[in-house]
Amino acid sequence: DAPNGRSYRIGVKRENEGLVSNLLHNEFDIGSELELIPPAGDFFLNTEPDTRVVLLSAGVGLTPMLSMLNSRLQQDCAETLWLHACENGAQHAFAEEIRRKQAEQTNLKTLTWYRQPLETDIQGQDYDLKGTMVLEPIASMLPSEGQFYCCGPIGFMQSIKAQLLALGIEEAQIHYEVFGPHQGL
Repeated sequence: DAPNGRSYRIGVKRENEGLVSNLLHNEFDIGSELELIPPAGDFFLNTEPDTRVVLLSAGVGLTPMLSMLNSRLQQDCAETLWLHACENGAQHAFAEEIRRKQAEQTNLKTLTWYRQPLETDIQGQDYDLKGTMVLEPIASMLPSEGQFYCCGPIGFMQSIKAQLLALGIEEAQIHYEVFGPHQGL
């Protein structure tokens, strides 16, 4: 969620071999209060309100994007475009919350890619595009002077960074987070 100076909201995907994710899912309930250290790292939203921002995420990479989005929506900001990719509707975390925000906010636009939609997933309602995220067909939606924040699996981020550079976006406009030890794309 957006920083509020009192608490943090976290979203944790259960991983079969995940020590911490299983501890959180098995030992605590939604709404539990835990004492934790503050987040660390160098991936944070650092833009002026009049800067157009594009959030690009895949899978659980959407969790920091949701915080960034909520921070922008608390202000009177320029347009935010959120591009998200995941396997299908069963793996699309926070889908209803994001759809609700888009319906309420005129300065928020979203596009979602499902790599392999389920039979119950409805294009135009649950997702917009099928397959992996390809930016060239939507290049006209991308602000040439905007800031681009990317989070997801390494392969996804490598692909997105290469696509953005090929579309003329400067490297200084591209910000990303690799879960685990910091490394370049």
